[in-house]
Parts: sequence; structure tokens; C-alpha cells
Amino acid sequence: MTVTVSSGSSSVSPQLYDTLPLSSLRQAEQQDRFPDRTELDRLINFFQGGQQRVDVARRLAANAGAIIAQAANRIFSGGTPLAYLEEPPSRTAAVPGVGAAFREGRSEQKAFDRSVETFAQSAGSSRGLFSRLLDNFRQAGDVAVVTPAGFAPIDISRYGKERMTKSLRDLGWFLRYVGYAVVAGDPSILVVNARGLREVLEKGCSIPATLLALQEMRAAAAAVFQDEPEGRQLVVDCFNVLLKELSEGGPSPRLRPGSVVAQGLQLPATYAEAAASPGRYVMRPGLSGREKAEVVRAAYRQVLERDVTKAYSLRLAAPETDVRNGRISMREFVRAIGRSSLYRRDFYNNQSNSRVVELAFRHFLGRGVSTLEEFRQAFAVVSGGGQGALVDFLVDSAEYGRIYGEETVPYLRDLGEEAQESANWGPNRKLFNYAARFQGAPQYVTSFSGQRRPLPDQHAYGGANDPLANQYGAIFPSSTNAPRTLAAGFGYDTRRLFVGSAPGLSA
Repeated sequence: MTVTVSSGSSSVSPQLYDTLPLSSLRQAEQQDRFPDRTELDRLINFFQGGQQRVDVARRLAANAGAIIAQAANRIFSGGTPLAYLEEPPSRTAAVPGVGAAFREGRSEQKAFDRSVETFAQSAGSSRGLFSRLLDNFRQAGDVAVVTPAGFAPIDISRYGKERMTKSLRDLGWFLRYVGYAVVAGDPSILVVNARGLREVLEKGCSIPATLLALQEMRAAAAAVFQDEPEGRQLVVDCFNVLLKELSEGGPSPRLRPGSVVAQGLQLPATYAEAAASPGRYVMRPGLSGREKAEVVRAAYRQVLERDVTKAYSLRLAAPETDVRNGRISMREFVRAIGRSSLYRRDFYNNQSNSRVVELAFRHFLGRGVSTLEEFRQAFAVVSGGGQGALVDFLVDSAEYGRIYGEETVPYLRDLGEEAQESANWGPNRKLFNYAARFQGAPQYVTSFSGQRRPLPDQHAYGGANDPLANQYGAIFPSSTNAPRTLAAGFGYDTRRLFVGSAPGLSA
């Protein structure tokens, strides 16, 4: 997923889904080492099974009509549901003299014939092969179809053509996303996209009907893979994820801790759970010597932005020994790193006080500067007391204790970890980059300055989007049109309106 950000920052590519290759390599990357044999074997198995997953998705696509029809015939009554299933455009050339009414009638008849052929419950050899296979598998323990409480068949004539078309389209959407998840080997794509539909389905359709339709689709898909147990299990597992997410209420959004600004900073728990976690390193008494060494190295990487013990054979011998033996907490060890000559050399001596404040927020609180008042307070501390005073100010803060406690190594609270502020989006993205310490110019001072000025009469993303200056004149009076190259500064008093389509809303 690529996101192009404003505020003069570059493009970033946040990792939205926690895929198997990423989860296999993340720990090795965080610990600055080569992957071990177990991690490599997991990757080998994943890539070797790629062709199998693609074949499973292809078989799902080839049998999509029959799978969707099984679900539609189960939850709709009083007509032929397949008549409302949108099919890909026909490649057959139009026949001269054949009218649209005739073609529409043929489409209705074709849908009816397919429905009867595939799912008629009559006895004898006239029943379709798919129906006979389905009877053998739909009552299996892992794909048993159980009618949800509150289900009632939906009458097609009352439901209407438009809603029927959308419902059949949604069933196809569910099946396509199962195919996507199979190919990716990552069911989190289903988690992220299914939970947001629950409220829409409750208002615009029926949750019991949706759950029953998904059960029927699961049984029908399992019947397709009767000769391939591994492929069958992949498909059943994906449908189980969909059923679980739509059966349960979504988790509460994750609020941003420590923010003093009531900006509606909420991160949907769906995305937080599916995102790649930065990892947590906690110093505990019961850890082995090797595990304690990994926690110590994580602290160096967070505060000094690199593993100085491995790359440069540098370390704080006395504090490191004390934290391993439990004589001081990890919080005090982080303080010792921040007050050390190593930190002073890279992040204090050759930086302006404004940039020192910005980098210190990244190292000790895992975020950027939130407000101008917060920046001014920290700037006054470093100007009056120097490096040590600023480190104490941040490490002793209530926010540090609330987020990290005494024994957790600080970590970046980035995309997917918690909600991000739109007011300082660009500077935050730059601050979290690996090369942040080599960028000496302060970022947040400019951002705060732009927020204090009224929004100019220009496009929100700046005059750079209109290089010929031939568009803004049609929007703003020429006397007030003064577009700038930089984006407009969005402060905390700015509100953005998002218009979407949902029950009761019109785009």
C-alpha cells in the first residue's frame, strides 16, 4: 500500500498487512542478524507453495458462479437470484437483428437453467455433479451449515433489483477476497476488510443471512477441492476468518495515549492488529544471558539509531552490567544512554537546539513533537539545562511511564501502532526515517509556523500541483490567488470532511 503524503514530505509505503515473509524476517532485522535455519525453512516452504496457492485461487475463480449460486439460492426466495449476478462482458460479437430484450430474456433463461441444473434437489441421475459432491461435503464437521438465529429468507420481489444486484456482487466480493488471501498466504486482508462491513450489513442487509451465505459458500468451495486436502484446508481457513470477523463485534478503536490534543486520534483496532508489529523488548529477571543481551541491543538501536555494540564495539559497560543484573531498570539504562558521550556526539553537539528536541522525542517517546506549546517547553529545558536536562525531562515524564513503564525498551509509535496526527504528518514521516539524524534542519518549526497562518486561497496540496497556474483562477478570485509550492498547513482547528456511501448517506 503506497501513500503519498502532503506537507512537503516524500512518499512512504507503510506495511498494512503482517504477511508470513515479513513476520519471518522481522525479528532477524530488528536484531540485526542473518535469518536462522528455522526462519529460512519457513520462507522456503512459503515460496515453494506459491504455485499451489495460485492454482487454488484459479479453481475458486473457475467455480465462482456455482459457489455464489449455492449461497444465493439458500438465502433468497421467490425468484432466480443468479439473474442478478453481473458477469464479465461477453466477447461474442452482437448478432444483427437480435434486440436487447431478446438478449435479456436469454440471460434470464440461462441463469434459471444454471440454477436448476446445479442446485435442484430432485433425485436420480439428472442431478448435477456439483450437487452430488456438495451433498457429501456440506455436512462435514468443519464445513457444516448451521442456520443462524434470526434468519429469514429474503423475498426477491420485495428486495428489489438494485439491492439484489448489490447483494450478488457482494457475495462475489467475499469470494474474490478469499482468493486474494489464499494467494498472499495472509488472512489479515480478510480481517481488515470484513470488520468494516459489519455495520453496513446490519443496516442495509442482514447479518444472519450473510453468515448463512458464507457457510454455504464454504461448503461449496470445500466440495470443489475434495481431491486436494491442502487446498481445501486453505480455503476453509479463509472462510472461517470471514465468519469469525462478521460474527463478533469489532474491537474498540485504539486511542492515542499521551496526546494532549482532542483531535479524534483513533486507530481502528482492525488495522492495529493486522499491521506489522515493531516488537517489544522487555527486561525480565528470568531471561537468559543471551536474551538480556538482545534487550540491551534493542535499547541501543532505539536511542542511538544503530547497534553500536556490533558495528563499532562500543558500549556503556557499567550501566549495561547493572541493567543485566537487575540493579537498575531499563528506564534508567535508557536515561544513561541519553546522557552519554555517544549520544552527545551524534545528536547534540552538531545539531541546533530545535533539532535536538525533535530527535529526542523520537528516541525517548517514540513519536514526533505534537504541539507548539510542547515544543516550546522542551526547547526551554534544553536551552537552560543542556542534554542531560532534556533527557530527564522526557524519561521522567508521565507519558513515558504510561507507555513503556520501567522495563520496556522504547519503540517507534508509527503507522499501524497508533493513530497519527495529520497536523505534522510530513515531519513525522521524515523523523521516522533511518536518515533522520543526518537531516540537520528543523522540521517542526516550519510546520508549526504554517499552522498559525490562515489557510491560503489555494489547493490544499500546494501550487506544485498546478505548474501552469491555469486552474486556481477558476476557483479563487485573481486578487486573492497566491498559490505556494508547499502544501497548506493543517492545524488542530482544521477539520476534513469525508463523504462516502452507506445506508442513509449518498455520495
